[in-house]
Amino acid sequence: MRRFGTLAPLLFAVLGCQSDPAPPTVEVQLIAPDGSNPLAEGGFSSILVEVAQAGRPTTRVRRDLEGDVDLAVEIDSLGGQTSLRVAFEGATDLIGAPPTFVPGTAGGLVRIVMGEPGSCVRVPDAAFTAPRSQTANARIDTFLTVAAGLDDALLSSRVEFLDLLRMFSGELDDLVGPRGRAQGANLGENRFAIISEQGAASFDLSIAEDRESAVSLHPGAGVDSAVVSYAGGAAVIGGSLDGAAVSDVSWIAADGRVHRTQLSAPRSGAVAIALGDRVLVAGGTTGAVAEMLEPASDMGAPFGESEPLRLGATILADDEAFWLVGGVDDLGEPRTDHVSLLGCPGACRAEPGVEPAVEAVDVTGQGGWLVRDADVSEARFDGRWSLQPRFTLTAPRRRPALVVFESGVLVVAAGEGRSDVEMCFPDELTPVD
Repeated sequence: MRRFGTLAPLLFAVLGCQSDPAPPTVEVQLIAPDGSNPLAEGGFSSILVEVAQAGRPTTRVRRDLEGDVDLAVEIDSLGGQTSLRVAFEGATDLIGAPPTFVPGTAGGLVRIVMGEPGSCVRVPDAAFTAPRSQTANARIDTFLTVAAGLDDALLSSRVEFLDLLRMFSGELDDLVGPRGRAQGANLGENRFAIISEQGAASFDLSIAEDRESAVSLHPGAGVDSAVVSYAGGAAVIGGSLDGAAVSDVSWIAADGRVHRTQLSAPRSGAVAIALGDRVLVAGGTTGAVAEMLEPASDMGAPFGESEPLRLGATILADDEAFWLVGGVDDLGEPRTDHVSLLGCPGACRAEPGVEPAVEAVDVTGQGGWLVRDADVSEARFDGRWSLQPRFTLTAPRRRPALVVFESGVLVVAAGEGRSDVEMCFPDELTPVD
């Protein structure tokens, strides 16, 4: 929960509204993972700061570190999406970057956790109140929300958040309807959807009261559905009713309205990934291996041959190539074969394969990243797939929440039996332009 340690003396301001007599500022505090001063042990010779806003030249400022440094970087707009990179250079380097943010809505403060390239570190200020599993997770702008789930096998109705711009956690109002095992999805700028074994709702972060609104989905929608955010809201795909897979798809708009379409065949335990305003769904109890869905089309467009049951799989992505990997078969045994899903959304095709053999059960996949126990790997496609080891977590995690910043910094949060949060720093930050 929120408990600030000793803050670094290195502070700088991002300035806007340059014609004003006293332009508003955003204070940026650079901290070690435990909240202390990252410069305390010395050994750093200089600092490099890069700031970029869309459509504007990048600002790069380098300063020698001689005592405390007060660094001011001017920008053109408090309302523009802003990318920020910071590096301490010396015998051992430290790097850090927040998620892309809008300075005018940052509340006057950004806290950047600094870490060594290639390392993962725990961030105590970011820990949640207690371990929970099978929660509904959704990223809303610069917040990660965690709702419902199981708390010591009891059905939880708690809602917590992780402020990714300040790297601390906090609690919100408990849920009234949804509770227990759940899935989550972003519904837009301020809202997220919670789909649980005891009902569904939208939750609005922008208001102080009556944040929760019930959502009516198709019969069978729930924890056996594939749930994904897409450009227009969230899609809840398939599920199970009285033990049988269902073919309905519920599309939840940002305002909470729902309309339904159909899969080409019933699916339960499938997985999905968004491609702009369309959704690619694959696996589960299925006919064709995958299909493309559009909210404006009454029926999904299947492609690929039928494959055996694959429950709890993961879809990874590298540019426009997608990888259906892992899961278990009808006997509960891990699937080590995979399917490449290529040419989507225009001319989708499926290419089954067995090499490399990847066992991926109780994992988290996000974009091209896969978290398995303590190993964090990146999926790459160059005509065939490979998993490249990138990080080793400080603790093994099963099904954590995963957030990938535009800089390449990863946040790996909680997981079964854990409430703590880690940050992983790439060898080099992705440039701001």
